[in-house]
Amino acid sequence: MAPQTPTAVLNTGATIPLIGLGCWMGQPGKAGENQETEEMVNKALAANDPQTGKELSPADSPTINETWAEMEKVLATGKVKAIGVSNFSVKTLTQLLMTAKVVPAVNQVESHPYLPQDDLLTFCKEKGIHLTAYSPLGQYNSPLLKDQVVTSIAEKREKEASQVLLSWAVQRGGVSVVPKSSNPTRLAQNLDIFELTADEFTAISALHTEEGKYKSLCEYGGPGVGLQEKGKILGWTYDEMGWDPKAWAWRQEQ
Repeated sequence: MAPQTPTAVLNTGATIPLIGLGCWMGQPGKAGENQETEEMVNKALAANDPQTGKELSPADSPTINETWAEMEKVLATGKVKAIGVSNFSVKTLTQLLMTAKVVPAVNQVESHPYLPQDDLLTFCKEKGIHLTAYSPLGQYNSPLLKDQVVTSIAEKREKEASQVLLSWAVQRGGVSVVPKSSNPTRLAQNLDIFELTADEFTAISALHTEEGKYKSLCEYGGPGVGLQEKGKILGWTYDEMGWDPKAWAWRQEQ
């Protein structure tokens, strides 16, 4: 029998499964990706004006507040069940909530033991915003899957490292995860989470405090998008995004 997927209740009253499926940057024909979708996502990530192609700064119209007001109109039509945001920090959420009539149901951000986003999670819980973690296992040859703390727990509990990491994320409370995979075996494993002991949970939660481990493990787009422009992420500076530059410093040095 397949394991029962745990759920959480959004501020809309709807439920959301705590384990989903990530598809961004998937392989062609695998996780629903095609060339047209890839081009659309890259354009959106670049934060460019669709009419002029100009890169938008936080002060340029449409601002995040103006964009959110238009999304609220769509919600009012009943054509969508919920609206949310992605890559918002405490800073940008605070700015958004100054004018928002509807509190975002979800904020999707990179989050894992090397970048736990503790302050953001606390803020989201206080505001009733559910946090969804993308890249909860890191990406590609992720060091998380080889971390000694994680692998030792996996060996002891007779689980995969990925199951340990996803179990930790869900056990934090207020967090769902969207790991990406097209492998049937891994897809099934990702659903089979378990409860960590208090000591195991604490040990994983402390990983980001170890030297050299506090960092982003996510590649944000291809050439011309995001990290390829030094000092900026997705066309905005770290300060404008409200992101801690220390988490991305190691990539800038490469």
